[in-house]
Amino acid sequence: MSKRGWRIAIVTVVVAAALGVAGRVVVPPLYFAYTIHRQIGEKERQLLYRINHKVFASELRDFAKVHRWNFPREPEGFDYFRATDPGVPPELRALDPSLIRIFNDRIEFECGGALLSFGIVVFREGLRGSGTKELGDGIWFYAEDGAVPKP
Repeated sequence: MSKRGWRIAIVTVVVAAALGVAGRVVVPPLYFAYTIHRQIGEKERQLLYRINHKVFASELRDFAKVHRWNFPREPEGFDYFRATDPGVPPELRALDPSLIRIFNDRIEFECGGALLSFGIVVFREGLRGSGTKELGDGIWFYAEDGAVPKP
């Protein structure tokens, strides 16, 4: 083989090795980010379009009454529950929240995490409240990025 042939062979091997290393280093994080983004969008659509918001709000309000609203509390602060907490009803646990926070005026059903905070906030009866998208009387979807995914 000529000198030129050896050079082409060596360059080809080096380029192939560099592409192999880049593929093992770059592709997994990109795939992970894509997967997380897809899962977040699917969870947002589930909360927005696939549940009965009035029934869900009723369940959340009942949960808040049992754990905070029926007891006098300091005006600031909140109580929180994880999905694994035995006090969380199975109907709420089934939607796999990351956290449920109960304030004096509202209950937040948080489904996000470190990458994006989103969920449903339900205010006490008679309070209109606020959020990213209104789903009913005192029932709001909220998203940290302010975006509402299409169905």
